[in-house]
Amino acid sequence: MSTTVTLLAALTLIATLVDWLVTATRQRTGRRWAGQQWTRPAPVALLAVAAVAAGSFDEAAGVWLVVALVCGAVGDALLVDATEQRFVGGLVAFLLGHLAYLACFLALEPEWDWRPVAGAVVVAVSFTIARRVTPGARRAGGPGLAVAVAIYIGVIGAKTVIGWATGSYLVAAGTTFFVASDTMLAINRFVRPLEWSKLPVIAMYHVGQVMIATGVLVLL
Repeated sequence: MSTTVTLLAALTLIATLVDWLVTATRQRTGRRWAGQQWTRPAPVALLAVAAVAAGSFDEAAGVWLVVALVCGAVGDALLVDATEQRFVGGLVAFLLGHLAYLACFLALEPEWDWRPVAGAVVVAVSFTIARRVTPGARRAGGPGLAVAVAIYIGVIGAKTVIGWATGSYLVAAGTTFFVASDTMLAINRFVRPLEWSKLPVIAMYHVGQVMIATGVLVLL
């Protein structure tokens, strides 16, 4: 690992811990710090830069990895404020990110053995827990939002199954953390308030992004 990559990895870790601290403070006090507009997207943005420094652009899968991470950073910035317009923008950014991850995993030539079946089990459990999310989205924002949420759920489910099929246990675990984070986030927004969920949601999300990125880079 080059010195540049090591430095960027350290900066990513520091930025992640800072955002966790800011999120925990917001969860405890209920007040948002204006600087969170920058602390929230910083970890994934730095992770994207680290991936480029590690040579991700040498392979198609690596290019798609960086696209997915950039979309994630944009989505992070949009979701700091929970207004309806910003939520939809964040949903679109993450949807594009999941599609980029799909392209990344397919470029890694997944293997269709028992592992995608395990991924499908993860998705089935998540969908069962979040079965009231789409009706909740319809009540909150009408049919349009419900359709958008349903499409998002389908794409992240496909991403998880194909992520497991890559054969990388890091990627498989990362997609699982990602699904768990999004499931908790969706339940909090559309089913019932989970006041304690802010820190677990962002922690699982960051862990998932790092595990996916690391797993993909190892496979390149």
